[in-house]
Amino acid sequence: MRTLWVLILFLFLLAGQALAEVGDFYVKKGNEFYKQEKWDQAIEQYTLAIGINPGHMGARQNLGLAYQSKRDFTHAIEVFQAMKKDDP
Repeated sequence: MRTLWVLILFLFLLAGQALAEVGDFYVKKGNEFYKQEKWDQAIEQYTLAIGINPGHMGARQNLGLAYQSKRDFTHAIEVFQAMKKDDP
């Protein structure tokens, strides 16, 4: 029985790591679009990363910056305020 629990824990940790890597993939894709000033595509990628890992502060910060660069200040402020609330 103990072996089963260890296996379950291992699989859970492995899955979490895999999700983090997928989230990082979307952040990198978003960064590529951001550098090309393709704000909507960058926002889409950062949003996907946040959907996978809501606590990914880099993705959240970049999302706010992409909205700011797009001059969508309403959404930028919402993102930054949510970040401040979640990570004072």
